[in-house]
Amino acid sequence: MESHEKNSRSRLFVAVEINDECRAEVSRCIEGLKGAGADVGWVRPENLHITLKFLGSTGMQFEAILSALQPIAQRKFEMTLEGLGAFPNLNGPKVIFADVTEGREGLKTLASLLEKALAPLGFAEEGREFHPHLTIGRVRSPKNLKKLNEKMVGRERQMFGKISVVRFCLVKSELGANGPVYTNVGEIQLI
Repeated sequence: MESHEKNSRSRLFVAVEINDECRAEVSRCIEGLKGAGADVGWVRPENLHITLKFLGSTGMQFEAILSALQPIAQRKFEMTLEGLGAFPNLNGPKVIFADVTEGREGLKTLASLLEKALAPLGFAEEGREFHPHLTIGRVRSPKNLKKLNEKMVGRERQMFGKISVVRFCLVKSELGANGPVYTNVGEIQLI
């Protein structure tokens, strides 16, 4: 377990990182989708990750959170990023994502273990089912959504790559003028 000093209050989340190969493939896909001219806040390549749990703003020390997560005994597993999708759907998207095919159950199990480990610290459990995905953009307005939808058609099976999930990270999010900056403040290795 690796950690850094705490800040007074930090916005935190728990995530699985993606590898450079997947990051490059997803980034190429984003560049292609930008051509639609839709009003989407695209995720910068260095910020691509799979969120397992958003903790929000907390004054809790990083070490306390990491100590609660340390006993999680999840086995390492393989994950595949494949296909584009949207929440709630492609016709009225709010979030554009790369989907997880292989490894979905591993991520769901990990998210469930996180919920149970963090509940005693006062972090509320999610009220909805966890849907493993990699957010690549958030729609800000309906501008050019039809063109964006056209660019997404046929990409339902686009392969972005495989990832060996060997750890998860506690991440601090600092909002800046050019968007959020993410810093890993600790990590837990899987067995």
